[in-house]
Amino acid sequence: MAVITLSRDICSKGALIAEEVARELNYECISRKILMEASDQFNIPEVQFAKAIHDGPSVFEKIFHGKEKYIAFFQAALLNHVKKNNVVYHGLGGQFFLKGIPHVLKTRVIMGMDARAEEKAREENISKTSARRLLAKDDKERYNWGMHVYGVNTGSNDLYDLVLHLDHLTVSDCVSLICKTAQSNTFCPTPESQAHMADLALAARIKATLIANYANIGITSSNGRVSIHVNELVDNPAGTKQKIQDCMAHISGIESLSIHVKSNLIRSPFHNSSPSMRHSA
Repeated sequence: MAVITLSRDICSKGALIAEEVARELNYECISRKILMEASDQFNIPEVQFAKAIHDGPSVFEKIFHGKEKYIAFFQAALLNHVKKNNVVYHGLGGQFFLKGIPHVLKTRVIMGMDARAEEKAREENISKTSARRLLAKDDKERYNWGMHVYGVNTGSNDLYDLVLHLDHLTVSDCVSLICKTAQSNTFCPTPESQAHMADLALAARIKATLIANYANIGITSSNGRVSIHVNELVDNPAGTKQKIQDCMAHISGIESLSIHVKSNLIRSPFHNSSPSMRHSA
C-alpha cells in the first residue's frame, strides 16, 4: 500500500516503467491527471498551468513569486490525490512534494543522452543532433525548476531511495526491483506515516487557499493543529488574522489554529509608556 514516485527525464522510458509497475501492483498510475485536477480546482487554463509548473522561473517571477502560487496549487492537488495510497506518480516534483513521508518510495530512472536522443529522434522524426538539443533544453529547465523551488538539483541521487540506470538494466529489471522494494516492510504505511501525509495535505491545501493574497506564508500542521505564519509586514494585523480565520472556516481537518502576523506599523518610543510619561516634557 505504498506510494511510489518515479522521476525521469524525457525519453528515458520512465513513463513505461511507471505504467508497468502500476499494472503489476494494481496501483493507480498518474501524471498529467494531477495537472488537470489542479487546473479545474483552481480555475486556471491547463496550458498556462503546465507552462508555469514546467518552465524555469524568469527574473520577474523570481522577484515577485510568480510561480509559487502555481506550485502551491499543484502540490495541494497531488497530496490530496495520493493520500489514499496505492498510487504510482511519474510527474514533476514528486520527490520534493512528498518528501519526508516514510511510506513513499522515491525512485529515479536515468538513461544516457545518446540513448535518449535516439529515442527522441525516432519519436519525432528529427535528426539526433536536433533531438539532443531539445533534450538538453528540457533538462536545463528541470534543473532550473528544482533549484528555484527547493535549491536542489532534481538529478541528485540523495533525493531518492532507488536509482536505476537503463544503460545497465532492462525495463523488466527496473519494474521488478521497484515492485519488490515497494512491497517491503520499509514502505508499509503506518498510522504515524498516514498522519504525516494527512498533515502535509492539509498544510498544502491551506497554503493554496491563502497564497494568492499572501505570497510569503508558511504553514505547518501536526495532527490537525495548524500554525500559519504570514512572513510579510501588514498594516492591519488583527484584520489580516480575521480574514485568514474566515478563509479557514470551510477547510476540514483543522483541530486548532494559530495565526502569526507581522505588523507594518512603526511603534513610537512611548508606545509602552504610561499616559503621564507620554505627555511629560
